[in-house]
Amino acid sequence: MIKNFFLFLIIFFILLSSYNLSAQYAGGDGSAGNPYQIATTSQLEHLMATSSDWSSHFVLTADIDMTGASSSPIGSESTKFSGSFNGQNHHIINYVINNPGSDYQGLFGYVETSYFLRNLIVSGTVTGNLYTGILCGTFDGGTIENCSSSGSVTANHLRCGGLIGEGWNATFLNCHTSATILGYHNQVGGLGGYITNSTIRGCHSSSIITNSYTHGGGLVGLLSGSTIENCYSTGNVTGYLVIGGFVGEMTQSQIQNCYSTGNVNGLSYIAGFCGRESNSSTIRNCYSTGNAHGSNNIAGFSSYCGGNSEISYCYSVGIPTAYGVNQQPAGFLANIEEPTTIQCNFWGFENANIMDTKNSDIDDSKIKELTPLQMKIQSSFSCGFDFDNIWVMGIFVRGSNNQLPMLRVFSMSILPTLSEWAVITFISLFALIGGWFVWRRIN
Repeated sequence: MIKNFFLFLIIFFILLSSYNLSAQYAGGDGSAGNPYQIATTSQLEHLMATSSDWSSHFVLTADIDMTGASSSPIGSESTKFSGSFNGQNHHIINYVINNPGSDYQGLFGYVETSYFLRNLIVSGTVTGNLYTGILCGTFDGGTIENCSSSGSVTANHLRCGGLIGEGWNATFLNCHTSATILGYHNQVGGLGGYITNSTIRGCHSSSIITNSYTHGGGLVGLLSGSTIENCYSTGNVTGYLVIGGFVGEMTQSQIQNCYSTGNVNGLSYIAGFCGRESNSSTIRNCYSTGNAHGSNNIAGFSSYCGGNSEISYCYSVGIPTAYGVNQQPAGFLANIEEPTTIQCNFWGFENANIMDTKNSDIDDSKIKELTPLQMKIQSSFSCGFDFDNIWVMGIFVRGSNNQLPMLRVFSMSILPTLSEWAVITFISLFALIGGWFVWRRIN
């Protein structure tokens, strides 16, 4: 009898603990096939405070407002978040994480996973030391997809960004950030401060960035061993050294089909698109329209290209200005360190009185100055711009006031060109005449 009683107690407490665990969430068992469901502020607070759950899988089933709630990062250096989180396009807003002396700060502090953060819209205020972002401090492995962030982020040391502080071995797809970003040290970016061995595709940033030291970029501060495709940035960037409207510095990386429009201000190595490009990096089919202002090594598109790197089929129309004594800005590229591949690039603005590089004009097949009128004529870019598959003149983009070349990947509704109109007219006339002959034959 006593044995049976103790057996009953054991079973009762096992069931009770199991019930209490599941009761902390709205449903699910934490597996990939049946993730824990989060529907309330208290359930999200429980996840933040329960490191033993950080290997589980979660799904958000309602919008959550964290106003007045206790917020702390999900995942730490000692216990990383290794599961998955599907926001199902719900919002988590108004969280405040204020730990200026701590690393790995964000809604997610440190994520190391082969899974994903997906379909999540977040807005908060985050302050940290190293590796600080509104969504995530450090993201290693896995995929961040269809996520957006807004609010403000401040880092007292290096690597902070509007979405993440740093990203390793990861994929970023269709993400957007619109934030106010303040970094007191190195590597600050609209999407991420430091990205390595990763792919970024279909993302954009309208974040306003202030970087008090080096490597600031409208999308990424420092890009290493990575690829960026079909992305753009529109926010202004302010910094000190190696600052670009799209990326601060890139090494062993590729950027293609991207653009930036924000203005850039700093001291040295300041440019409308890229601060420095080195170590076998490539920029193709990109453009910038923002102005660049600084003391020395200032350029409309990039301040430096060297170490077997390439810039091809790009243009800039922003105005570079230098305030340093005897300093001359460059229309397109400030410094070239051979060996490099520079081909079919253009720059130009009204009343330009500067050269292709800070020291000289170079061969027109590499970099060519155009007048503002020539910039609006497709034949000016005949050296290699692919207007069939990659580029389109703005005049042919429905609803666009831009007459310069635009990237087709961002031009949702494209009007037929004159040659395409000619083909359409010929086919229509042929069909009309053919139909007339058939009608005559029948009648």
